[in-house]
Amino acid sequence: MKKIFISLFAVAAFAACAKTEVAYESADEIGFQVVTGKMTKAAVEGTTYPTTLDMYVFAMTETDAGANTKADFLDKALFSHAGSNLWAGSPDPYYWPNIKNLFFAGVSKSGNVTNVAGATEGVPSYSDGHIIINDYLPGVGTKAEGDNDLMWFPTTSTSYGKLKDNIDKVQVAMYHACSWITIKIGGDDYTAGKYTITDVTIKGLTTKGSVDLGGTADWTLFAPVDADNVTAEEAKYLNQDFKVFNGTAVLPLNGTKAADPVVFENEGNSVIVLPEQIPGDISIAYEFTSQAGVTIKEIVTGSLKFNGNSTWAAGYHYTYNVKITASQILIAPTVDGWDPSPDEGGHAVTVK
Repeated sequence: MKKIFISLFAVAAFAACAKTEVAYESADEIGFQVVTGKMTKAAVEGTTYPTTLDMYVFAMTETDAGANTKADFLDKALFSHAGSNLWAGSPDPYYWPNIKNLFFAGVSKSGNVTNVAGATEGVPSYSDGHIIINDYLPGVGTKAEGDNDLMWFPTTSTSYGKLKDNIDKVQVAMYHACSWITIKIGGDDYTAGKYTITDVTIKGLTTKGSVDLGGTADWTLFAPVDADNVTAEEAKYLNQDFKVFNGTAVLPLNGTKAADPVVFENEGNSVIVLPEQIPGDISIAYEFTSQAGVTIKEIVTGSLKFNGNSTWAAGYHYTYNVKITASQILIAPTVDGWDPSPDEGGHAVTVK
């Protein structure tokens, strides 16, 4: 039997789910292959779609005007990696219709994206060429590649199916819907002592939003119903601190001379944030131990705005290089002039 496979410009291919109750389906299974497309850097680095990351697929039948405005063939169908860079229907395959061609759109099962019955947040829907996700929450700090990186592929520009003899695989390119932040910390002189970084925090983030995924990712960030009377539940998603790193790491990590800045984060490539107005500050807590063995604890802050930019954009990777410089203690002595003798004329000395 021939499956429906979707090919993501990277490594994703889908095979449609188990046979549906549609009279005109064929015995050929739907499958997708992910190939390299217009992908900017993000938590999923490079152009390979993670084999551990599932996706939800929408399939629309072809009309004289193009794609059906509703997901009338597959609606939030789960596709998982099926080997050979292909993603197929899970747990059962989906099959191509005999007399219809299909358009496709899809979104990764990232963050809180789900298709669980009764769920009110993170459930994707399809309408008129757009995937809509209300109340999306990034999976901050998770280890599995892509778990915190929301990706989607827009409605395919062409239809696929038995009538077009192109059903071996559906190639699609995934795009990143969020912003990726990397914090690097280094210094230019470690001879005066050592720095122990204990905490790196981005302050003032909004952590929930709704997104319209069409040709671009258009976000609407969460806002309270009444800005003057924010409820405790609403406050969970407003002005939040994101702990990028907490622990102990001594700089320099590779010697006593100046070293390249080092990435600080609790989990690799985990700092995925919603595209939004750049919050005010980053806070870094560290301990400085001098050559004399004296340790001083300090917390410094700095602005994340750069080159006039005040907004993080979807699909972009922002790297901040923080330099901690040892300020040498210098003493600049001056000498006061000699005080004149009380006897301006001098003192008489008797010589015997």
